[in-house]
Amino acid sequence: MRKPHMALALVAASVLGALYGWSRVHAPAQPTVARCALPPTGAEHPGMVWVPGGQFKLGTDVGFPEEGPAIPARVAGFWMDQTEVTNAQFAQFVAATGYRTVAETAALGGSAIFRPHGDAIAMRAFVNWWQFMPGANWRHPQGARTSLAGVAAHPVVHIVYEDALA
Repeated sequence: MRKPHMALALVAASVLGALYGWSRVHAPAQPTVARCALPPTGAEHPGMVWVPGGQFKLGTDVGFPEEGPAIPARVAGFWMDQTEVTNAQFAQFVAATGYRTVAETAALGGSAIFRPHGDAIAMRAFVNWWQFMPGANWRHPQGARTSLAGVAAHPVVHIVYEDALA
């Protein structure tokens, strides 16, 4: 009687081992969170790092016509936040200053949201990647009927240069 039980236990252990091995190979990849490896550079710029200037190639010779031609360019060094500004952080700024973004005050009262549509040929034109959405702004990222519920830690969107300077 012991031999059949032993054989059954060995078969079960083999099956479980095989399933475990299969699950390790086929398990969904854990998300990788990229963190800035540079330490903040000084007390006068908390949470920021110094990005040294340098030369680079601006544009491309192999992409869409509006992306080229590639030309040599140079950028001066600059301070940059280690992380994106979140919706929660931007809300604190707005509460403290009363600031209103360009998307909130613009005559059209909205912003463009990323909504790619069309076939491969249509997708060659950037106008098919974006859609103007009335009421879209940092408080309503996908349009007037949306909110920041559940996305407080996400990067703020619908911010233009003037908003960033503020």
